[in-house]
Amino acid sequence: MTLEMKTFLEIQDEELQLYLKHTNNRIARLDSEVEQKAEEAERLAGFYTENRLVLTEEQQRAIYLKIEEWFGDMAKIDDEKVRLANMMYDTTVAHIERMDKHVHDFQKLQEKHRRTELQAAEGHVNDLYRNSRLLNMLVFSSCFIVDKQRCSIKISGDD
Repeated sequence: MTLEMKTFLEIQDEELQLYLKHTNNRIARLDSEVEQKAEEAERLAGFYTENRLVLTEEQQRAIYLKIEEWFGDMAKIDDEKVRLANMMYDTTVAHIERMDKHVHDFQKLQEKHRRTELQAAEGHVNDLYRNSRLLNMLVFSSCFIVDKQRCSIKISGDD
């Protein structure tokens, strides 16, 4: 894998990591919010239990409605946490699929580049082969000429 592709994939991974970190922090804040509301509801329920006999019906109803409101808020917060977790999952799956596609496209491009280089090299070898045949023909024909001259020289020297 080339350095550029590796760097590209690392940047993509960093972006995903930042997104996941940010979303995890949001979920953690929501968790602490739920815990806070649960503690408040528990305290108020304890207060109600201890003072049930001295509280007016209106006060009891107000406490009940407040606890019910907090449980409704906690349910909404839990729904938001589930939504965020699902988004994280979907984003991670999409990221992995996108990275797989990038790697696949890159590998196809590399293979195409290799084939092009191989074809160019084969063409170069064919050119070299043709050139070597031409060179052999030239050398052979020049040797023939030289041999003819030698023969003629020998013949002229024999006279």
